[in-house]
Amino acid sequence: MTKYTIAERQELKRELADVKYFEQDLQLFAKVYPHHVINDECKRANKVNKAALHSRMIYVLLTRTTKEEIITNRKNGKTNEVPSHFTESAHNIKSRILMCMSGWKQKMANLISGCK
Repeated sequence: MTKYTIAERQELKRELADVKYFEQDLQLFAKVYPHHVINDECKRANKVNKAALHSRMIYVLLTRTTKEEIITNRKNGKTNEVPSHFTESAHNIKSRILMCMSGWKQKMANLISGCK
């Protein structure tokens, strides 16, 4: 493992910090530092603080990993793909909601008629 100086870590942090790799770097970070405070902060990350959190994460990662390990992890990890259940068309979503609602209405009608 390469030991980086503080100046080297700062330079590598600037070079490696790219929010599009946030999820892949977070997975590596969770493996290397499973109980670090940054893990909890990343769960609550939003657009405003995501870049700052990613920079901190990279800086801490460089204390135990190398630049090459981070890049390899990014290549081996999945890209920021949208899960298939989020790509469902609006028509299908509306149909599913209506089916659920009609089923719920039927159950309520059966429950009410059973009470008479």
